Amino acid sequence: MSIRVGIVGISGFGGGEAMRLVASHPSFELIYAAGEGSAGSRLVDR
Repeated sequence: MSIRVGIVGISGFGGGEAMRLVASHPSFELIYAAGEGSAGSRLVDR
């Protein structure tokens, strides 16, 4: 069973690192990510 995680504020370095760590962790499922400065870009481009 995975833990569903959403991250708000991924535009900065800290948010990007949090997203990277959550996305690669086997116990977490990244279901939502948002950031004002990265609006319109795909997560794989981060």
